[in-house]
Amino acid sequence: MDDKLVEGKLEKCTALYDYGLCRDALACYNEVVSFKPECGVSYYLKGMCLYRLGKFQEAVDCFDKSVGLDRDEQLPHQAKGICLMRLKKFEDAIQSFKKALHKKPRDVETMFLIACCFLFLEDEQSAREWVDISRRFDPMHARGMLQLFFEIFVLGSEELSADEKEVLKATLQKIEERKKL
Repeated sequence: MDDKLVEGKLEKCTALYDYGLCRDALACYNEVVSFKPECGVSYYLKGMCLYRLGKFQEAVDCFDKSVGLDRDEQLPHQAKGICLMRLKKFEDAIQSFKKALHKKPRDVETMFLIACCFLFLEDEQSAREWVDISRRFDPMHARGMLQLFFEIFVLGSEELSADEKEVLKATLQKIEERKKL
């Protein structure tokens, strides 16, 4: 398949993904990968489909392939880290996020995701340090990220008990209160 056909196929796959048709998009990306296995972006996008389908380990494998082919890209590292968080592999997620920061050093979202991992590891001091770092770059964005983290990873989690949710909520509130002083 020549480059123009691959490009067209990727556009079709992405449209399917954008419309929430992840299973169809995944089949489409699989087709692209079979025709052009050196196309790193297709592995990244395939990984995003797998993520949306809740197949986190398979997504991690795709992001690894993407990174191997497109070494300068930041997004596969970040996406891999998010999947690793979903798999509760927080130390590995931190390493992936640090690789993403190496590619895009001022990325506040990635800094905040590292802080979130430290919260799950019950390392409040390290979490605070990373929140502080992210706030230096973009104070308002970092504040919104705290709320987003709580909604997605805490309230949205079926695996956390009510007590665990309360502990994480209290820790986040302590971090927020510290900044208001």
